[in-house]
Amino acid sequence: MQETLPERPEPVGTRLPTDRRTLGCVALGGALVAVATTALSNAPAWRALEFDVRTAGLFVVAVLAGALFTVRAAIGDRWFAFLVFGVLAGFGSVGVYCLVSLLGMPPSAGVRFLVSAPIAATLGIGAGRAIGRRLRR
Repeated sequence: MQETLPERPEPVGTRLPTDRRTLGCVALGGALVAVATTALSNAPAWRALEFDVRTAGLFVVAVLAGALFTVRAAIGDRWFAFLVFGVLAGFGSVGVYCLVSLLGMPPSAGVRFLVSAPIAATLGIGAGRAIGRRLRR
């Protein structure tokens, strides 16, 4: 006696594209953002400033994320997936850089970053959403 597999239900809503070109674009976007973030954080001009570069990097990435989520309907699912994956890869590389560098910081600087990072991310996402709303008008 042969068992028959139950039929899979139809997906609800629009399926995200998962062909090879899309996956390649997403991987390329993530790699480019990770490399760009690393190059930016190692630039001598940033190191000469008396400023915590990680907070600025987190703010920039958060602005991009907020703007992308606001204009999702306008850019379509394929470009949204491509760009958001790149932004998330940027978040990942900034986050890893931050965590590793926290280990070598004096305690006061580490505490300062731990307080400023959520504030920078919140302000960045809010600014990105505001920019996205203006672009849609």
